[in-house]
Amino acid sequence: MAQIIQDISVEVSKPNFFAAIVAKQYDSNSRFLKVTLTDSGVKISVPNTAEVTINANRPDGQSKSFIGVANDDGTFTVPLTQWMLEIAGMLKCDVSVINTTDKKRLTSTDFEVVVQEAANRDTDVSVNPDGEFRVIIPTQIIDENSSDDEYPSAKAVYY
Repeated sequence: MAQIIQDISVEVSKPNFFAAIVAKQYDSNSRFLKVTLTDSGVKISVPNTAEVTINANRPDGQSKSFIGVANDDGTFTVPLTQWMLEIAGMLKCDVSVINTTDKKRLTSTDFEVVVQEAANRDTDVSVNPDGEFRVIIPTQIIDENSSDDEYPSAKAVYY
C-alpha cells in the first residue's frame, strides 16, 4: 500500500504560512507528515530520543494527540490518523517535542490540514467484476404443486 509522506517545515516562534496540506476524508494508515521544526527559519534538530506528537483539533471541536517517530536526521514523522481525517473541513494542528530526560516540551505554532470530503461516504463497495449495475431481488422458490395454505405469504412472481 502506498504511503504519502509530505515534508513540511513548522515554526515555533511565528505563524506558519505554507502551501495547503490536503488529505482525503476516511483515509487511514497512509498519510504522514515529515516535520522539520524551525525557529524563525533556523532548523531545530530534534534528537532521535525525543518524544514527538501531533496534536489535532477537528471541526467538531474534539481534540486528540498522536505519537510520532523522531528520525535520525533531526526531523520527525507524525501520522494523519483515521480519527483526524474522519470529518471533512479544517483540521487545526500543532506538533510537540518532549525531552525524555527533563520532560521539557516545545510546541509549534498552529497549522491546518484541509480534509477534503470523500466522494462516497458509504463504506460498502460494489465488487461486481464486470462493472455492471445489478439489482438482486431476493425470491422464495415455491413448489408449483403446493397449496396457498402451505405458503400463505408467498405471491406468484412472473419474470
